[in-house]
Amino acid sequence: MRVINLFLCALLVCASCSSKYEEPCEIVRYDHTNIKKSYPLSSFIDTVRFTRLELPESYFFGRVKDILFDDSGIYVVDSKQDIVYRFNSDGTFLNTIGKRGEGPGEYADLTSCFLGKNSIYIADIGPCRIYEYSFDGDYIGTISHPFKLVYNYIRELSNGNFLCHTVSGMNKMHGVWIMDRQGELSKRVLAISEIYPFISSGWNTMTLQEDGTIQIYDPPVGIFYSFNPQDESIHKIFQHKSNYKMTGDFIGVESSYYIKEEHANCDIVVNTDRYLLSIWSLPDMTASFTLLDKNTQKVENCSYPEMDIPGLINLGNWMPSNLFNTWVTCFNDEFIDEYFPEKYDELRMSENVLIVNKLIFKH
Repeated sequence: MRVINLFLCALLVCASCSSKYEEPCEIVRYDHTNIKKSYPLSSFIDTVRFTRLELPESYFFGRVKDILFDDSGIYVVDSKQDIVYRFNSDGTFLNTIGKRGEGPGEYADLTSCFLGKNSIYIADIGPCRIYEYSFDGDYIGTISHPFKLVYNYIRELSNGNFLCHTVSGMNKMHGVWIMDRQGELSKRVLAISEIYPFISSGWNTMTLQEDGTIQIYDPPVGIFYSFNPQDESIHKIFQHKSNYKMTGDFIGVESSYYIKEEHANCDIVVNTDRYLLSIWSLPDMTASFTLLDKNTQKVENCSYPEMDIPGLINLGNWMPSNLFNTWVTCFNDEFIDEYFPEKYDELRMSENVLIVNKLIFKH
């Protein structure tokens, strides 16, 4: 009888969450066969704040990859020029950070960039190096790590170590782990045995929450985790799933290129205290802006939100960021020239101007 009871308990745990891990979690399911044309942006966005960033004439914005914020500054990561532009909170240009080259403190490729408490980091995955700079742009030092510790996403912890998230299964490091400042593995926080195909969108999967915990999103299976930096523990929060198969349903397939069945991908999420906004790539090249109201459990699916907020002409380019409760987008001169040429002169656009939009969610 005891064996039977244990077996039944295991079945209940597995049914509560599609992961093979025994920790239960809530599952939210979406019907992506029912996509309406639009729903109002104002139904979930409270305010929009615009910041105009303008570079000196000797600089220009190439391809904006990330926009990061701290209490005093705005950091624009340009992946075309492999450089970071720093502005104050009002949009005044301060300095550049990092440089492509072969000298001390220079890198071959700016793979990713993330902010620490007292410095800013630029990662070059090719040679497995992380370069540390002061906010003024001075080179501090380099952290080298072995190829077996290559990650997809990384952020600094309060103790100076690094929290890493690997979603592709590379080097059998699929899961969440901690790297120390010597570039060595300090602790495996979450080891996931299943290997499934994943195409990284460049959207950061780790977000600092207001209570100091770090939320981690695993896109192939749609599971959200909460990591507590104090005791380095982790637990599942919930999982969202499409009615289509997701890439996590194709265990053992090396690349999504080999998936022939219809399936859905969700790499872009903005998870706030009240809402979860997720952007899905669906079969037949369709897309869904899926909005979950956590208070009411109501789900809305649309192809594109209605622009009904004064002053916001379009969502522009969606940007990965580190802000909580905020969706960051931007307009550059090429975007305005292509889609809103009548606004080009009115907005005083040029290649050294970037307009940053912070869409702040309702509580």
